[in-house]
Amino acid sequence: MCTNRDGEAKDYTGPRKADGIVSYMKKQNLPSLTELTPETLAEFAASDRVVVVAVLPKDSEDRQNFKELAERLRDDYVFGIIEENPDIEGPGVVLYKQFDEGKNILQGEFTGDELIDFIRINSVPLMDEIGPNNYANYMDAGLPLAYYFYSTPEERTAHSAEIEAIAKELKGKMNFVYIDAAKFGAHASNLNLKEEWPAFGIQDVLTSAKYPLEKELTAENIKALAEGVLEGTVEASIKSEPIPETNDEPVKVVVAHTYKEIVEDLNKDVLIEFYAPWCGHCKNLAPIYEKVAGYYQNSDIVIAKLDATANDLPADVPFQIQGFPTIKFRKAGSSEYIDYEGNRSEEDIVKFITENAVHKVDVQIVKEEVKEEEEPVKAEDIEHDEL
Repeated sequence: MCTNRDGEAKDYTGPRKADGIVSYMKKQNLPSLTELTPETLAEFAASDRVVVVAVLPKDSEDRQNFKELAERLRDDYVFGIIEENPDIEGPGVVLYKQFDEGKNILQGEFTGDELIDFIRINSVPLMDEIGPNNYANYMDAGLPLAYYFYSTPEERTAHSAEIEAIAKELKGKMNFVYIDAAKFGAHASNLNLKEEWPAFGIQDVLTSAKYPLEKELTAENIKALAEGVLEGTVEASIKSEPIPETNDEPVKVVVAHTYKEIVEDLNKDVLIEFYAPWCGHCKNLAPIYEKVAGYYQNSDIVIAKLDATANDLPADVPFQIQGFPTIKFRKAGSSEYIDYEGNRSEEDIVKFITENAVHKVDVQIVKEEVKEEEEPVKAEDIEHDEL
């Protein structure tokens, strides 16, 4: 936790390393927007890793808009404003940074959205080491993210010059990062890559679509994959279990390759559980879920399950799985998903389906009789035949 300027406590979500914490605290001590002069510009521009300076006349209406944006983003960046700047002619914004080319210029008038995009695209290095401290920055940038996995210093430098040249060519369209496989090699599976190094893959951070490089790791193949992703000519990789040979049980098994066919069949109401085989809550739910499914077998209400650890969701599915089990419902004729947030009991799940389904099934919940436990037979109560 930290304390803001109004004396109220708020969560600290910034970097966990010393330089990042120092930078964050510096921003807290500065005003959201610093008025600059030609004499103070150089020192201010070098005061933090990323510094954003607007160049606007005193009477510009854009000054208020820039001040409001600076207030919104003050935890992440240092903002200044000046009437004239030798680095730019006329109005605009200069982003000063302590890496890559040193500065980027947004010339002329700008909207708030344009400025936010400009800052987020240019405030990340051309190609940096990715880890917990900067992962969120790349997610916020919204650009496809290309990972180069390496396990030794030799592997890191083997293709660095070639990949950085491609990163420079595609700057503003795609971000490139190094990732240490010795620390974060398991992340390769999130890109449908084998854990064999070096390796290269791309992820669309907005849709989670995955594009592993399955050919030889060469500059030509990396560039072709990156350009294909940007042009939309490369199909995303889909991790899927095999399609079941039979699927006649009450709970229908869904895999990635049958998701559209089963879950998005608009003629059916569908309740689907996203589970993990190792999840204890999922295991506890299984017999209840099976019993609920039995009530709807051979109807137009489908009860289904998908192992979310072994199957990808289609890129256009409007959600991501954050925990297990996750249960969602889709009404017949609708593409909208409804979250199931009730108790994981037979009665509550059936009630939810009854209230939301287009198709109606009269369900009479059958309660299993609980037999009274017989008292254990004692040895002295057994009659023996006399010999």
